[in-house]
Amino acid sequence: MQMPIMINLSQMNVVVIGGGRIATRRVELLLEYASHIRVVSPHITEYLNGLIQQQQVTWHQKEFDPSDVANADLVIAATNNDQVNDEIKHHLGPHTLFNHVGNAKEGNITFPNQLRRGKLTISVSTDGASPKLAKQIIQNLAQTYDESYEDYIDFLYESRQLIKEKALTSSEKQSLLQDILTEKYKHPNAQQSFINWLKTLDSSR
Repeated sequence: MQMPIMINLSQMNVVVIGGGRIATRRVELLLEYASHIRVVSPHITEYLNGLIQQQQVTWHQKEFDPSDVANADLVIAATNNDQVNDEIKHHLGPHTLFNHVGNAKEGNITFPNQLRRGKLTISVSTDGASPKLAKQIIQNLAQTYDESYEDYIDFLYESRQLIKEKALTSSEKQSLLQDILTEKYKHPNAQQSFINWLKTLDSSR
């Protein structure tokens, strides 16, 4: 049984072994989170080549070698050769995160289906039982948590930061934080009015 967890990849060294369709999907996802992505493969897709030209990822045009993962924090085995994917695991450091795209149980992390709305992230996994169901659930959630939630989450974040600074009692702060979760604050005008009101209050600092 795997436990869901959020990891900051921004300063981690990420290595993707493989340059085909699945490797491309992994890189496309990782670009949102990681700044240091290295692709190791003799051949790559046009999409990956475009990222390389834009200097968003680096490419080592070669077959896999154990040295490729020597200093990696996260390794993704995504070649079209099962033997190579299996071999990669034997050359990892003891604390390296590893995703095996062909056999999830061989790795220690998996990539769940996810829905992003700015600071809001919703992930769904069936632990390999039915990836199609996970995708279907995400599609259903996307209708409930539409694009407007990105601005709403930003509003909640700004409000929370302002409330923490104000000269209010703990119960008053909790009451305000609960109040902004009500439906009326889904509307931009109500959000702006609340932010403006908060800014008029005295700060406790």
